[in-house]
Amino acid sequence: MKKKIFIIIGIIIILLIVIYGIIFFVDYNNVSNGKLPVFAIKSDTKNYHGLGYNVNVKYYKDTNNIEKIDMSAFGKTIAGAIFNYDEMNNNTDNDNDIIIIVDEKIQNENLLDIFLKNSNNKDPSTLQVNNISNGNTETITLEYVPGENDTLSDDTTANYVLPDKDWTYEDYQKYCGYYKMTKNDKEEKFDTWHWQVKRVTNENIVKVIFDGEMFDLIDIPVIFEYNLDSSLYEKTYDLTYHGRKDMGIKQIAKTNQFDNINYGLYTLAGDVTITLEQDMVYSLEDALNQKIISIQSILDQAKLDEKYGICEMGYYQDGGSIEYRYKDYTVLKFNALDGNKDLIIGMPGSIINNEQLQNESYKDTEEKNIQGRYSQISLSIKDNTLTKAGATIIISDISEQENTYGEWFRIDKKTNGFWEELRPINDNYVFKDIAFKIGENHQLEMNTDWSELYGELEPGEYRLVKDFYNNSHIYLAVEFTIE
Repeated sequence: MKKKIFIIIGIIIILLIVIYGIIFFVDYNNVSNGKLPVFAIKSDTKNYHGLGYNVNVKYYKDTNNIEKIDMSAFGKTIAGAIFNYDEMNNNTDNDNDIIIIVDEKIQNENLLDIFLKNSNNKDPSTLQVNNISNGNTETITLEYVPGENDTLSDDTTANYVLPDKDWTYEDYQKYCGYYKMTKNDKEEKFDTWHWQVKRVTNENIVKVIFDGEMFDLIDIPVIFEYNLDSSLYEKTYDLTYHGRKDMGIKQIAKTNQFDNINYGLYTLAGDVTITLEQDMVYSLEDALNQKIISIQSILDQAKLDEKYGICEMGYYQDGGSIEYRYKDYTVLKFNALDGNKDLIIGMPGSIINNEQLQNESYKDTEEKNIQGRYSQISLSIKDNTLTKAGATIIISDISEQENTYGEWFRIDKKTNGFWEELRPINDNYVFKDIAFKIGENHQLEMNTDWSELYGELEPGEYRLVKDFYNNSHIYLAVEFTIE
């Protein structure tokens, strides 16, 4: 009888040793791989106590992300792991190509900008998102598949197929091309006629989506989303538009009145207040006068809001004017060829063609005339003549008007989406007062050397602006790129 008892006790002891060994091995393996123990009991100090061993955990400040973890037994450390997210993000071999969410912050957010640019340029795009906070990892690939219209050469444009009202979704894909999105091995297709890739923000959630007009899809396809607070987005004040009964224009700032900004600031049919984070409210005039904000900061905020999809952008062919359309107001930045660069804040919706803006005295005759009235006159650069120092330009004029052309020109450079005139390096440069007329072939070639006026151009996007005279100055432009 005693023998049986000893056997049973021995078996129990062996089982306990085996169970303890399993428990010890599981927690040892977890800690060695930087994970929390399974069987140890958590104490009030966020450390863990097991049978014969302890697990000490150090977290990044104010987070649940582990910085260091180690396991000790009999006063000696037997396992552990250290996480250094700063080093991880500086690892150029791997993680600079991955969007990482850790400590409630998104890192490498610039990869989203590259992803969006490549996608809308129809270039292959891959995005990997590693959410350390919740353990989720997503790999998203976008591939553009050309349609039959894309395969047409320049001399077969007559065969271009226009959409038909009875087309199916597959017809649009066949003729217009489509995006093939693979997200965690799930594949979807979106034709390029209806869809574009963009970033939108709603209720503090930033979503990278396919935005379009496909009526047969109820849910907007979300490529990736994250919290706005975790991003690099910054907003130091809120702009509020208060509509007035009259539809007039109010001048808030003259050219160069504040911060040497070479354009004026106006409000259309309303007044504007600025609210700071401390709930301090100022009129727009007072905020500028007290240097609480700057005119440029209004424009910078609009650019950032458009990037994050908080407002929509409209671009115009009058030389590059841009509207930023918010829910409650619109910010219009004129960028006309004749040099009108005024900033207007007005009611919601498009305001660029508002009658008051067309008739107000600050809009000069040149700007009014440029708006589509001289479509029979164009400016181009002759093939194989463009250099960093100059080019041969061709003016084509079939208007049958007695237009004359001088030597004057200017060069603008596109910076952050806006055309800005280059600063001359030679303030004493003078254009010759010579007038040229169009030839019998309705063209005029002019050799243009800008090296003395601007120097050799650095790589970037530029436009050359010329004018001609017909009762008033009319402006033309041709865009070019210096590689």
